[in-house]
Amino acid sequence: MQTMILNNLTLTELVNDTDIYFLDNKWEAILQELKQLEQVTAITYNNGAYHLTKGHYSNVEIFEHGIGQALNDIIDMRLFLNHWKYGLIQIKKNITLYFFDKQGNQVHTILIDKQTELALLLIDKYKVVDQSIITLDPYPSIEEIEDVEIDLISFHKDWQALKDTHDFFTMLRKHKVTRLQALRLGATEYVKEITIDNLISTLEKVKQEQIPLMSFVGNKGAIQIYTNVIGELATTDYTIQLSDSVFNLALIRAQIKHIYIVRKPTTDGIVSAIEVFNDNGDIITQFFGERKRDTLELKIWSDILNSI
Repeated sequence: MQTMILNNLTLTELVNDTDIYFLDNKWEAILQELKQLEQVTAITYNNGAYHLTKGHYSNVEIFEHGIGQALNDIIDMRLFLNHWKYGLIQIKKNITLYFFDKQGNQVHTILIDKQTELALLLIDKYKVVDQSIITLDPYPSIEEIEDVEIDLISFHKDWQALKDTHDFFTMLRKHKVTRLQALRLGATEYVKEITIDNLISTLEKVKQEQIPLMSFVGNKGAIQIYTNVIGELATTDYTIQLSDSVFNLALIRAQIKHIYIVRKPTTDGIVSAIEVFNDNGDIITQFFGERKRDTLELKIWSDILNSI
């Protein structure tokens, strides 16, 4: 796939376009319509990266509280529809579905190539009659407690006692720490801060060794995942890009402020990741060696991280 930079448009930048229609907030039903198409392009953004995959968008399942997934070989999504507020469809040469959160940020985008019949169907079934009122919520304040208020002995003990990677979030809430704060205060056996040069050299080794890599980019409303060996790796003063024929991930170098190797104990052994953050402590991307549940992580992946 040719490398590219996409515009992460805000809601207010799109609403005055004459080719734009607002959609009803029946997000699950709209996503279910996509399974009739052979291929779409799915894109998930945050302020430091975008993640693009081309494939079949099907197997959409939504559970309690708007939390769901779309599990496919290429388009692999985790969805948090409780954070979605506005949906738009744009009819131009191609068709684009835009989804925005309560603050007007673009959380997920789907490009459809020349499928005008579906566009008409979506407009007919889901178009909102009154499109004149847009209300956006303020950004929630995130307060970080002082480091001295944290019981580090208990915090480190709970980290050491983790049984599943998903338990990490529970641990953060228990100790009232942000993710970046937790990594800053984590025990050295589980956390190591690295440089952007370390990140690039690691990706180069992963590409050279043809290690299947799980690449995550997300925001409050969606997390997009792709698993494969790295086809192409391109670095410039502006971006770091991974790509192949159906995938493109671009990291904006200027947004990268902290990079950590993070290790979490599980019942299947240590699970290791690279986590990249911006200056606000928001996670930009995560990388894991390919791993199935109830299996050990790839030794070659852990060996590369241990060598840094």
